Amino acid sequence: MAVDYVDAYEAGWRIFPLHPMTATMECTCDTEGCQAAGKHPRNSAWQHTPQWDSVQMAYLEDDEGIFGGNQLQDGYGIVVNTSGLLVVDVDPRNGGTESAKQLGSIRSACGFIVRTGGGGEHWYFLNASEKALRQTLQDYPGIDFKSTGYVVGPGSLHRSGERYEAINGCPAGTGKAPVELLELLERPERGEFTIGKVGGVTQGQLAAL
Repeated sequence: MAVDYVDAYEAGWRIFPLHPMTATMECTCDTEGCQAAGKHPRNSAWQHTPQWDSVQMAYLEDDEGIFGGNQLQDGYGIVVNTSGLLVVDVDPRNGGTESAKQLGSIRSACGFIVRTGGGGEHWYFLNASEKALRQTLQDYPGIDFKSTGYVVGPGSLHRSGERYEAINGCPAGTGKAPVELLELLERPERGEFTIGKVGGVTQGQLAAL
């Protein structure tokens, strides 16, 4: 059974509709030549997406057939941070496939993997870390480590004409991010700071100030 927005919603993730595309795979927004076709949020305040209740979902799904159709069926986004997620985004166009080979053990530990419409992969993990995480690493070109922003959800239509497809697991089976991955991404705490022309200020002194 194909995974789609219903599975993401039932997992408690924050989902929002994307602009649909025309038959020629162009974005239906008002921006001429939009380069974000298939990935363009309908609402500019997508980062504030709530957990929809049943009434709001009925509106988005157009249960009564009066709003022009289901807004989530062909394209939706998932807010990463408020959904409690960390998503490893592998982009084959920029060397991501080769970089991903170095992270084989992390991929093997992933309970939910999606093949993107562009031929890459999204590895979904639950993110319980309260520390700031790096979004990219120099040693892993072509991979974004998303703990903020959004990703296009499984079942959505890509500009290529392909859909994002779950190839392992489902949202409900998403597991915690491995310690190995979090240690790789956690930013080291700064030991000293500079305030104005005064250097060597410690975290304790900064907190006292």
